[in-house]
Amino acid sequence: MKHPLKIDFPNLSVTDKGFFSKDFDDIYFQQNGLHESHEIYVNGNNLVDRWSKFSNENFSICELGFGLGMNFLATLREWKKNSYDFSLTYIGIDKFAIPDEIETFLLQSFPELADEIGIFQDNKPIQMNGFEVIEFPDISLQLILITEEVEIGLTSVKEDSIDAWYLDGFAPSKNPQMWSNELCQTISKLSADGASFSSFTAAGVVRRSLTQNGFIVKKIPGFQNKRHRSCGTISKKTYAPKVCKNIAIIGSGIAGATLAYKLSQKNISVDVFERGKHPNCETSSGPFLSMYPKFSLGDDPRSYFLSQSYYHAYRFYVHELNLRNSGIVMLATDENKKEWNQKIKNLGRDDLFEELDTKNLQKITSSPSSYPAIKINHGLLLQPKKLISKLLDQNHINFFGDHEFEKYECHDQGVKLFFHDQTYKNYDRIVFCMGASSLSLFKGLKTTQGKMAGINSSEFIDPMMPINHDCCITPQVETINWIASSYSKNGDDLDESLIEKIHKSQKLFGLKEDADQFTHFWQGERLGTPDHTPIAGALDNNRVLCISGLGSRGSCYAPLLADYIVAIVLNQQLPVSKKVAKSLTPQRYL
Repeated sequence: MKHPLKIDFPNLSVTDKGFFSKDFDDIYFQQNGLHESHEIYVNGNNLVDRWSKFSNENFSICELGFGLGMNFLATLREWKKNSYDFSLTYIGIDKFAIPDEIETFLLQSFPELADEIGIFQDNKPIQMNGFEVIEFPDISLQLILITEEVEIGLTSVKEDSIDAWYLDGFAPSKNPQMWSNELCQTISKLSADGASFSSFTAAGVVRRSLTQNGFIVKKIPGFQNKRHRSCGTISKKTYAPKVCKNIAIIGSGIAGATLAYKLSQKNISVDVFERGKHPNCETSSGPFLSMYPKFSLGDDPRSYFLSQSYYHAYRFYVHELNLRNSGIVMLATDENKKEWNQKIKNLGRDDLFEELDTKNLQKITSSPSSYPAIKINHGLLLQPKKLISKLLDQNHINFFGDHEFEKYECHDQGVKLFFHDQTYKNYDRIVFCMGASSLSLFKGLKTTQGKMAGINSSEFIDPMMPINHDCCITPQVETINWIASSYSKNGDDLDESLIEKIHKSQKLFGLKEDADQFTHFWQGERLGTPDHTPIAGALDNNRVLCISGLGSRGSCYAPLLADYIVAIVLNQQLPVSKKVAKSLTPQRYL
């Protein structure tokens, strides 16, 4: 396994015949590649006709060998011609990331794809190993890129879910691993009833393996100078789950509000309950949230989750909610932080991280500092009250204050939810998003207090973006600079840890220590986990679910975990790998 951000690009060249792979000694596609992709994969799977008659909530395509994205662009071109009553999920699995310069090459070669390439560029993937989910909400399309070997990537694809397969690996003679009988068995297992496949190849070994695994395979005329290609379908009995029509969320912090928003976009009726009068009345009620990465530099499931959740959140806030990217400065004020910064630089991701010299750092901080620094290009300063208000202000969402949860009872038709005043309501599903108040649901968990101090002083710096060292210093939010945060277990006031960080921040930027400057204070209760990985998933037969244990990383974790719960509720493809899903399971603390 590799670090999620340490990616490999294909070794390719552009010839007079088309785009050529030096890794597999084979061609990606020819100069007429768009026509080829449309004919072999879009028409080969009879997509236009099938879409016009499709009656389920989601149609899923899986491409083995995403390559340079041509087949996706051809599919996108056809998909956006009509508005359908269902959504499209496109899963692309490939060992290599997409070359940065490929959009330019494609635009030069295929100017008729300008609109589609523009849509892709506007939502361009960060590019990481493992999963990356890209939403195109305006056209009801979800792109899931899995940068892994095909057989590894397929282990995380949902059974009985794929409606059409693009079998687009290089020729069997060049890439035999991609066409093994074991892989054909997996394709069969993952196929929905009536699933189709199409492929450029008509090799006998491929057709025989697919036939042995349940497909009715046809050998048909090939494209241009290729004599034959193959396509086919499979019939199998699959279980149709009960449609979820209404759902209750207990808790209106960042996790509950984000989940409510995500469900509302799927036209599901959502009731959000809070024991206080107003939304966002507990931990997420702080004056600001500084969203910056906290990467683990290993290659374990937690490392993958941290990277994926951070950039998934960034994409959600910026691309979907239209919040402004601010960037984040990471100051290396001790040896551990210097080592961390160096490891970040060693990833070679200049598109994500920018080393700052003293001059550029001073421009950002308005104060001299000689410490090494890295700018995180994707970073946000969030105001929770405004954010949560925006998330809950959607069709299909109803908020109920002064409703303290008492208990629930599962029955044949769903879940009965009881409150302290003995009233109750019935739902198809309920989700606990109660933060520290969900402590009673789990064992072995503890809470900590997150604390912030506010400075209203002309003497303090007003940086262009948040600065992180031992704590985080914000630009002015409503004339106040905030310094956060400590992880105290006791006390209702400034503790020694936070005071120490405040004084260190003052010294760091050459400012005098003046406790009278600190005119504002905030604290909130946080629930974390011993393994530092949040909790998300089903508690009781997928009727009762939860998002919990987010610690101080709620703004980073909430969007991905919300999509994770939505996928469970709708019985759709999970937005994370199988290993990451296992690491999130509530059962480890029940």
